Amino acid sequence: MKLNRALLASLAFAVSAIHAKVIEIKDYDYSITRAPQEIVDITERAANKIGFTRGYEVAIPTKAAIQLNPWNKFVTYVINPTTKNPLIIINPEWFSQIPVEQQDYLIGRYFLMFEQGPMPLSANIVGYLFILISLLLMIALFWLLGKTTLAQPIWLRVIVVLATIVVAEKLMLDKVEIRIKQHFINKHAYLINEMAVQKLGDRDAAIKALEHFDTSMQAELRNGMLAFAPFEKTFQKYIQELKK
Repeated sequence: MKLNRALLASLAFAVSAIHAKVIEIKDYDYSITRAPQEIVDITERAANKIGFTRGYEVAIPTKAAIQLNPWNKFVTYVINPTTKNPLIIINPEWFSQIPVEQQDYLIGRYFLMFEQGPMPLSANIVGYLFILISLLLMIALFWLLGKTTLAQPIWLRVIVVLATIVVAEKLMLDKVEIRIKQHFINKHAYLINEMAVQKLGDRDAAIKALEHFDTSMQAELRNGMLAFAPFEKTFQKYIQELKK
């Protein structure tokens, strides 16, 4: 009996040791303040459900922070530039409006983003690929011009090549690169959203959480907060993917 209790105690200690640890922020500034214990408890609960085991920080935004970054009016995540720790910023006034299951989903998504990264490797590879394409086009164009009357002087060929590549990038290459990157970024976001659903086991709560986020963002957009304009359809796409 004593041996069993000792084993159970050891197991409990081992499990608790791998749980995520909330790291206290030492130097608060004008943008964030210490999160109350109830907010800390919410993030710990979500971290445990997701299986996030790294250390992280949690804070609430000040009015200055909300003015500086409108996403702070809701709930958002960053890497603390000072400590390099994952940091979740929660506005209690907005966050308290939604049920526990929806809170877990929104926070859980961010823990998965810390694990998986906000941008997939494929999107970064696309960027390098288009740099390579531009270089190859420059070399090919320089060689082709060498077969024409523009072969001399060399400096004229260089100017023509650079000007042509700049125009090609502005008119076509940059647009194609952005579209391809955005495709991979969207697929990455859909994957993280679905992973959070699978780990938390409540698809309906996930959909309602994203709908609440979208409704709040749309209201801000209607009130003139144009910082949200590029994301006007983002959450609607997330919701549709989860409903499939």
